[in-house]
Amino acid sequence: DDSSNLVAFIEWAREVAPADQYVIIFMGHGNAYHPGFEGGTTRAIMRDDEEVAYLGLNAIAEAFEAADAHFGLTYLMCCLMNSVEYVTEIEPYSNYYLASNHVTSISGGEIYLMVESLIGMDTYDETSIAAAATYAIAQDYDMWWSNNILAIDHTLTRCRNIATLHS
Repeated sequence: DDSSNLVAFIEWAREVAPADQYVIIFMGHGNAYHPGFEGGTTRAIMRDDEEVAYLGLNAIAEAFEAADAHFGLTYLMCCLMNSVEYVTEIEPYSNYYLASNHVTSISGGEIYLMVESLIGMDTYDETSIAAAATYAIAQDYDMWWSNNILAIDHTLTRCRNIATLHS
C-alpha cells in the first residue's frame, strides 16, 4: 500500500527494459472506489490479505507522478475498477485505460495475447496499444470465456477524452 514500492518497480522496469512506450498492468483483487470510506482501504487494488492493506488510487497516482511515468496503457485486471474516478486520476499518466465494470475473471492469457498482438504489428501509431488491447480481450473471450456464463465487460477508455465526459 506504499506508493514508493510502485515507484521503485517503475524505475526498475525502465532500467531493465528501455522502451518508447510502456504498458502497466495491475492484477489482483479490486475493491472499487467508495469515497465514503476515509483512509482509502476500500477504494483500491492489489489487496494484501496478510497485511490487510491495499494499493489505493491515491498511491497509484502519487507513484506515477513521483516516477515521472507515462504509459501507453494502464490495465487494471481487477474487479470493479472501471470508474470515472479511476480514469480521472490516471488520465495525466496514461493514453488508454482498460478495466472491468463488474467482477472479472483472469484466464492468464491476457498479457500473452496483448504482447502477441503488439509483436505482430507492422507499424506502430497512437492506436496500436488500443488495437492490441481490443485483440487480447476478444481472443481471450473466444478462447476461455465464451463457453461459460460470464459477463465480460471490459471498457477501453482513451484517457484524454475524460475531460469531455466531465464537461
